[in-house]
Amino acid sequence: MQRNSYPGRGDGPIRATPSGIAAPLAEGIIQGTNVLRERLKEQHFPSPDPKRFESDECIVECVLFEWFLRDLVISAEFGRHRIAISKALAGRLRTDLERSGLSPACLMDLDRLHSRRFAEYWKAFGTTSSLQELGAVAWLRIGGSDEPSDRITMLLAVRATAKVRALQGLGKRYTVIGSVRARLRPPHESEGDHSASHEPL
Repeated sequence: MQRNSYPGRGDGPIRATPSGIAAPLAEGIIQGTNVLRERLKEQHFPSPDPKRFESDECIVECVLFEWFLRDLVISAEFGRHRIAISKALAGRLRTDLERSGLSPACLMDLDRLHSRRFAEYWKAFGTTSSLQELGAVAWLRIGGSDEPSDRITMLLAVRATAKVRALQGLGKRYTVIGSVRARLRPPHESEGDHSASHEPL
């Protein structure tokens, strides 16, 4: 998706609730996960466990990596609204994952894994400006082993860099409004909020 295809460019900021912003972000995470897994498959997924790639655990780790890339932008660009948006995104994403057919065991562990993985990724993110350390840590989690891969590390670092750049300016595309205020507005004034969910991020 080209950067100028995102909502809010050229027409002024879109009025949206945290949930309205979370919806395209969640969709973007799911789509991004599918793209990431295709790229990993093209690279013959160099894990010592031949069953790892198709496991629910691997899928969840790919989701967490894509999720973290959006979290970077949310934290940088949404100021006092970042907590509300992050919370809405977590809820929306859990609903999407429940519908995807992932095992109940994975879903039950999602909150704990999310917290642990994001702590690791934030630490790695602060290590270098190239995102290479983030890529290295992410591969160990996605691959499910302690065997590094320079090739996959670079793939993940390049993907992270491209996605974060594509999402730069996201905070300027929206005017965040409260959910109560959104419900009280006349229907014709709510159209902008609904449009926020049309494009995955």
